[in-house]
Amino acid sequence: MNQRFQNEERNNVRTQYGDDELFMAIDKIGIILETDMPVFDMCPEEMYVEVMRVLTIIADDGEGYQEEERLWHMLYNEYRRFDRSVSEDEIKEAVAIVFLFAVVALDSSSYGFYRYRMTERLTQVTMVQSCERWSEICEKIFEAYVPDGWFDRFLEHGFETELNKKTPIDSTDNSFYSFVTSDLHRDEIIYKIKVYLEGKKPNQAKDVMKPLRAAQEAGLIRRITYNEMNAIFPEYCPKCRSSVSKYTNEDEHLYFDQAYKDMVEEFKAMKERFKNEEDNGEKNMQCNRDESCPLSDGIEIGR
Repeated sequence: MNQRFQNEERNNVRTQYGDDELFMAIDKIGIILETDMPVFDMCPEEMYVEVMRVLTIIADDGEGYQEEERLWHMLYNEYRRFDRSVSEDEIKEAVAIVFLFAVVALDSSSYGFYRYRMTERLTQVTMVQSCERWSEICEKIFEAYVPDGWFDRFLEHGFETELNKKTPIDSTDNSFYSFVTSDLHRDEIIYKIKVYLEGKKPNQAKDVMKPLRAAQEAGLIRRITYNEMNAIFPEYCPKCRSSVSKYTNEDEHLYFDQAYKDMVEEFKAMKERFKNEEDNGEKNMQCNRDESCPLSDGIEIGR
């Protein structure tokens, strides 16, 4: 199989994260685990990036995360597509390694949801999708040590490497505002969304995307893209690109709370007010045209 992580990428990860406690834990055990996957060949650096990707997805949703089974199948399908000749069991081993290292990281959290509920659920999914060497892999990985508080620091600071770094975007480029349906009221709409975003953090993706989805449902904006979110709301933009897509997908109904319903109604009221203002503006313009018309003074044009 062609190696997915080339030497330059491995060096970049090792240089940037060589001192990270989770990286050191994965590196120590991952070398041994790699030798047991002769075809798939997942190196410790790739294990680390994949574990961090899983942790980012979980952290983006916070305590609302409930899609660990779907996440397992997403990884399985991605790894399967790398090389169809790799055995099913070896692909399962790769996913199990990523999930179980994620369990080790989550176990360092002081938050009960992550330390107890998520570790149990990820372990359960991995056990259900068990590979032949399940017990052996568990025994090796659960020897890894990550100090208490590691995951809490991750929640605060997030994860960024040269492989997933956000591209700087010029927020003055008007093309990034095209998701707003009214140019005339663009600034007011953006301001209102930012009011709802105040106090939110990028790792609270579901909460961050709530006002965007409400404004979308009310018809004030269209579905926002990741680049638009990163340009206009950079301090709130989720770390995981898929979160922006997920929470703005109209086929997914993810918000049922009263706060969301109130947002939608407020945005709808704004849209109705904008419409009335525009209608009244057109009427006033028509009146002004009528008053300035020569016919209004009784003068016939052409005489």
